Amino acid sequence: MKIPTLALLTLLAFVVGCSNSPTRPSATVNTPSAVSPANGATIGYQAQPATLTISNASASDSTASVVYTFEVATDAAFANKVVTRDVPQSTGQTSLVLDTLTGGQTYFWHVRATAGSVVGTFGSAMTFTIGPAIVLQAPAVVLPVSGTRVDDAKPALTISNASHTGPVGAITYRFEIASDPSFATIAASGTVDEGATQTTFTPTSNLAYKTTFYWHARAIDATNSATGPYSTTATFVTGADPLALWPNDEPPGTTGHAIRGDNWEEQELISFGGVHFHSPTLEMNRLFDLFDRGMAPQEAIDWMHEHGYPTVAAYYAGPEVIGIQYMYLAFINGRWDVVVRSEGE
Repeated sequence: MKIPTLALLTLLAFVVGCSNSPTRPSATVNTPSAVSPANGATIGYQAQPATLTISNASASDSTASVVYTFEVATDAAFANKVVTRDVPQSTGQTSLVLDTLTGGQTYFWHVRATAGSVVGTFGSAMTFTIGPAIVLQAPAVVLPVSGTRVDDAKPALTISNASHTGPVGAITYRFEIASDPSFATIAASGTVDEGATQTTFTPTSNLAYKTTFYWHARAIDATNSATGPYSTTATFVTGADPLALWPNDEPPGTTGHAIRGDNWEEQELISFGGVHFHSPTLEMNRLFDLFDRGMAPQEAIDWMHEHGYPTVAAYYAGPEVIGIQYMYLAFINGRWDVVVRSEGE
């Protein structure tokens, strides 16, 4: 029997359709697994930002792009979400760096994967706790207060300990001394353990004499990575070098009026009384400098007394001699020379 053409085409279409009839499996994506932080971990407040990391999920369609939805909430039912973020898949593992979260709080988190148009399910909720916030206040300057003159080239700096909140660890204080108010040039610095109510720092090396310095300090809790603000900046001025020729008042006049003799060599001597002394003494050098500036002997001695430079010198005009402890200064052949009465070197 001959089959009409239209019927034949319909039959062929039915056969072809039947050959493709088995249903293709649906695309799938499994649930990612949490890697860190460990379930129940506590993260210090100052250690934030916290990072959530998962192992990547597998998807049946390897060509589909995968995105992970991270959710963080303050309750297990995720009714109070504080974070909802979609993150594209990275190689092997995928992470989300959180913003700073409120301290003293336990958080719940879970993740799901989406591969193309296929949305997976959230994994089991994990928890972590952010520790309470640690707040360190600025310490208060005690000594030296602004404008103080200090005679010691290694002045002791003292602050009142900083107040704080939260479970702090061992507290130390960072002190800085600078030659400028912006602290661009640090002259001395150091970190010391906290004292009972006050904490003191002393530089290990001499500071420059006759110089204005700026200083401040701040509290540090290294255990919890917490650092407080600096105290207010205070200033102090160092005194003159006590061994300088004229540490305070500078005498008038210019040099070039007197001539030294030959006996001004640096020597360690012993007096007739058995006293060891260094020659020439500071007193002798000061007297000669005054002679060199044009002062007469008695004028020089009087100037030293009037300006706070002690001297035992006594002037004898007849022989042009100045008596000093253990020795003399004598004007010989137009120049000032040293006459020493000693037992020798």
